[in-house]
Amino acid sequence: MIRIVKSLTGGAALAFAVAAVSVQGTEPASEIIAPDAGIKAPQQAEPRDPLAETAAWLSQQSDERPRAAGLLYRLSMMGRVQAARSGDEATDAASTIDEFEHAIRTTTDGAALAWLALACESADVRKFCIAQGLDDAIVAHDGANFFSRISLRKQPDVEQTRRLLLDSTVRRTYEPERVAVWHAAMQRYDWREALETQRKALETQGVELSDAPVSELSLALLAGFSSFSSSGGLIEACGTEIDITARWVDACGEIAAEMAEHGRTAYHRFLGLTLLQKRAEAMGDPERAASHAADLRARQNHFSCIAWASSAIDGTTDETLQRDYLKWLERDGEIGALERLAELAELDCSNPPDARTEALRRAGVDSDADS
Repeated sequence: MIRIVKSLTGGAALAFAVAAVSVQGTEPASEIIAPDAGIKAPQQAEPRDPLAETAAWLSQQSDERPRAAGLLYRLSMMGRVQAARSGDEATDAASTIDEFEHAIRTTTDGAALAWLALACESADVRKFCIAQGLDDAIVAHDGANFFSRISLRKQPDVEQTRRLLLDSTVRRTYEPERVAVWHAAMQRYDWREALETQRKALETQGVELSDAPVSELSLALLAGFSSFSSSGGLIEACGTEIDITARWVDACGEIAAEMAEHGRTAYHRFLGLTLLQKRAEAMGDPERAASHAADLRARQNHFSCIAWASSAIDGTTDETLQRDYLKWLERDGEIGALERLAELAELDCSNPPDARTEALRRAGVDSDADS
């Protein structure tokens, strides 16, 4: 996860954000959150967490995507709600679960359902979520989305994974859409003041922070990619044996190819390529397996180059660039958006074997010293 977030936010923004934390339908996000929906920051001297405050506001919205995005972040930060230690934490956990239960009962949007399922996984309350009807809602409203439903299973076995895959007509993750929701919210909130209180508190604790600027897009990327759909045992279910008479074989081939070419994050692209390689090995085709392995290495090298272009959006105040990046991210996914940034930066990543060298050259880094 850190690798993916780092590629999106850049090193400077990530360094501060990690230190601070350690402790759509298809509607555009600008239409999901009303323009006059201002967020009032609390008046207090205590250090404030801009993402936590924004998440609390998002989870109170009536629109399904903002509400689910806020609840996902809150439960992800909370971890196991039953492990809350103090009375205040226990009260907050209970309140969040009440809000969460209501959201499960009233959500029909596919992306929002996927984020609620991720929240169930993050808080380890999968059985509670299934009992409240979340699994049924995903089946009814988002084509039994494989990635959403697999989040509701803890360590699913091979047969269970294959069954979920066969039952699904949708196999989609919604990370870019979540970033867009967060960006729209961050534009309506005085997060800089909250960030400054947090910065001062960390400095008093002796934490050394970067002076690099932080933008609402950087924070939206950090929050939007703080949780994402995992494979849920996909390699074991699809890449360890092949029975050409079984229906799940074709479904495995379809999801592997789809992820390899159109995965929404670099993680899912590389997972798809890895799965194609494993399937070829299981089918006794070493030449095809070697081809997929070489393709994976080349794409990873390419990604290591275009990821340097993320520095163009670290702390940027260019609203046009922010809007364009979000548009590319929602339309083309993480890799596609970074490729557009690389083009703007005139970063030549066209030759994958030399991509890393080119990236280091543009960054002014000695490749021999770096290796």
